[in-house]
Amino acid sequence: MRGRARHACVLPGDCDPGDCCANGANRSHLFMRRPYAIHRPVENAYLVRERDRRLLRELLGVVALVLVLGGGLLAYTWVHIEIVRTGYRIDTREKELNGLLESERRRRLEVARLTHPELIEERARRVLGMREPTLNQTVFYQELVR
Repeated sequence: MRGRARHACVLPGDCDPGDCCANGANRSHLFMRRPYAIHRPVENAYLVRERDRRLLRELLGVVALVLVLGGGLLAYTWVHIEIVRTGYRIDTREKELNGLLESERRRRLEVARLTHPELIEERARRVLGMREPTLNQTVFYQELVR
């Protein structure tokens, strides 16, 4: 026989002498087809598989336990991440505050330097060409009040 031939033999002794598997050449069909591997439909239409309520209850308990533990772990992780984020924000704000305080300190020093009377007098002489007033140019307050 050529091609894929179906044989009626199941065990090695079942082959006819004229078949291709009788001399041991092609025995692959013997290992593929066994009596217990044959699918047979169930003929009892009234057969009903009853659910095991105890097993279902245990399964639901395990699922609930896993959900509670998973939710707790998720909540713990979320809180921890928020704590770390808040710490980073605090650190950023502290650096910003330190920078602003340093800037304020520099500005105050600059104001103090620019409002120093000696510096103002020196600039007035150098840039504006001013000089010390003479006694004739000086007006006293008491003279104005009289």
